[in-house]
Amino acid sequence: MAKLTVTLKRLEEWKDGIVYGTEVTFRAIQSGMVLVEDTVSGKCSSSYSRSYVVEKGTGDIVIEHSRPDLHYLSITASLES
Repeated sequence: MAKLTVTLKRLEEWKDGIVYGTEVTFRAIQSGMVLVEDTVSGKCSSSYSRSYVVEKGTGDIVIEHSRPDLHYLSITASLES
């Protein structure tokens, strides 16, 4: 087992010059296998992290998310044994 930490930055939506919270669903995938799928809602202009216990595989971790319209949104993942 390993600890997967997913970090979100700039989960926010702008409407008429006002910043609002919003929602994003993401998946962390390693070698074609989904390690975790989750939804986060709210507003974070700085970093926000969640950790998960997952089965460690081999290969790079790829993040897919449901909000390509949020151009400033950044979602990254790191895996620790």
